Amino acid sequence: MIEVRNLNKSYKRFKLENASFVLRPGKVTGLIGANGAGKSTILRSLIGLVKKDSGEILVDGNKVNDLGEKLKVGYVCQDLKIYAGQKMSDVAGFVKDIYKDSWDNGLYEHYLKDVFGFDYDLKIKELSTGMRVKFFIALELAKKPECLLLDEVTSGLDPMVRDDVLDILLQITRDDNIPVFMSSHITEDLEKIADYIVYIDSGHILLEDTVENIRKNYYKIECEELLDLDEETRAAITGKGFKQHQYYVYNAGILDRQDKPGTAAMLSDVLRCLRKEK
Repeated sequence: MIEVRNLNKSYKRFKLENASFVLRPGKVTGLIGANGAGKSTILRSLIGLVKKDSGEILVDGNKVNDLGEKLKVGYVCQDLKIYAGQKMSDVAGFVKDIYKDSWDNGLYEHYLKDVFGFDYDLKIKELSTGMRVKFFIALELAKKPECLLLDEVTSGLDPMVRDDVLDILLQITRDDNIPVFMSSHITEDLEKIADYIVYIDSGHILLEDTVENIRKNYYKIECEELLDLDEETRAAITGKGFKQHQYYVYNAGILDRQDKPGTAAMLSDVLRCLRKEK
């Protein structure tokens, strides 16, 4: 298990403050927030690309400066244009030489050909965005990582390719029992595969919870359905809830009643509600 406690990092115009969360084996944790919220800062701090100002990172209870001290870490970031002029085989050979003690060429070939369907050797710049994502994921998986960090890798992919990538990530998490930490601003992706959500806004974590609990705790109700409720319930929802389009989103805790009117809210609506409550 990976624990992050009170992680801090300051820049001239941005400050990550007291970020704390847990990454669990065999679970996908989604890190979600708008662009510039601090997602990349957190991920890069975990692997030492950014030097944290303060805070603790623990692996199975042992303090480390970064995850690489205790774990083999797979990391795929948004910059998919590196090595643009090199062929796929050349890049794979380079990575293989660096990670020869952990590299599994059979696993690389399996993901590249059997899972992702590559049967050619192109230059990186000749690959579509979706193919680049799959290629770099295959490279990281061939290192047999004990933890996988993904920074906005599904951004810019068409829905079908995104679903393919998400299915593979979910399978890897379950089969290899490793923690996957995936940053995104696409709530739809995380609703499909995440077990836990960490929501960050302007450098502050506003929520860390299971997707199941989020769905239990937040509801949405159409405006016209409010007319069928008693005055006290209607006033609580409209006064403390968040209006989105033609419905309200509200925290179930504001109602002193067992039955909660409405249906489970979408994750995107919950996050907007949390931002309003901040």
